[in-house]
Amino acid sequence: MKIVSKLQFILRKIKKKGSHQAGILMYHRVIDTDRDLWGLCVSPDNFAAHLEYLKTHFHPLTLQDFVKYYHQGKIPDRAVVITFDDGYADNFLYAKPLLEKYEIPATFFLASGYIGTQREYWWDDLERLLLLPGKLPETLTLTINQQNYAWQMGAVANYTQADYERDRHLKASAGKPGSRHALYFEIWQLLQPLPDNLQQEAIRQIIQQSVVNVVPRPQNFPMSLAQVRELQTSGLIEIGGHTVTHPDLSAHDSTWQNQEITRGKQTLEEITGQQLKSFAYPFGAYSPETLPLVQSAGFNCACSTKIETVWEYQKNYELPRLPVENWSQKEFAKQLKKWWSN
Repeated sequence: MKIVSKLQFILRKIKKKGSHQAGILMYHRVIDTDRDLWGLCVSPDNFAAHLEYLKTHFHPLTLQDFVKYYHQGKIPDRAVVITFDDGYADNFLYAKPLLEKYEIPATFFLASGYIGTQREYWWDDLERLLLLPGKLPETLTLTINQQNYAWQMGAVANYTQADYERDRHLKASAGKPGSRHALYFEIWQLLQPLPDNLQQEAIRQIIQQSVVNVVPRPQNFPMSLAQVRELQTSGLIEIGGHTVTHPDLSAHDSTWQNQEITRGKQTLEEITGQQLKSFAYPFGAYSPETLPLVQSAGFNCACSTKIETVWEYQKNYELPRLPVENWSQKEFAKQLKKWWSN
């Protein structure tokens, strides 16, 4: 069995090397920030440097043009597609002007239930409550789906500015046991598969027990309705579906998944007056039932978070992407070369 698997791997590599490869780049945010728990933020200066490099050395395409070439088996050499997930307002404020400056198209996948609201995404709410300076009770408790959870806070009940400065470069999963970062990641894992109403209820319970700034931060807001409508004025930006509430689709049954997929699409089509054709799975998560639901909703492609370049032998409802971090132009070029050579 291992020999067969190895031969399949080798044959796949040979076929891939003989094919033109495209890269679907996955961005989330373009903003300067002093903390980036998930490695999702790229500074405006670095994003501009990325676009400059792509303009010179690659063949930028719209996602829909890529899908057309993909179906024809004629992917252009060194083709690249830029995508953004979620719908943060900084995409409009900082990414859009730079895309227009370099005349490079992009697809923005939007979670429709957040658009036009002055609220943070739940994972940012959780970060504000647990990882900004402030106090929590000696025992933090949550009740979710009639199940009780409790965490003894001990020395980290009072989280100081000095603690924040010490920890702000840590990634979400890098906290030591008993630390605020470990608490954040544990509760994030608990909330991630839940529906939006239970996530929001958990956030409310933490707010009730916290002595911390509970005012949502505008820099983490999603786009307004007006900003979403204006995205399309340049002719460079496509709006794509990303569900209503950004759930882990794989954690829910097909009926619930279908509602999230179709309602998200319908809402964004009402806002933009345009038909949506592209979709991206929140968290990159989906089940076998999800793919036909996306297709039946009217999408002709869907992006995952599998890390790989795209070539002719892949499925257009499981398109892989390449996650971009806050790299300099030199680091970005090095990473692209690595991806294209694998």
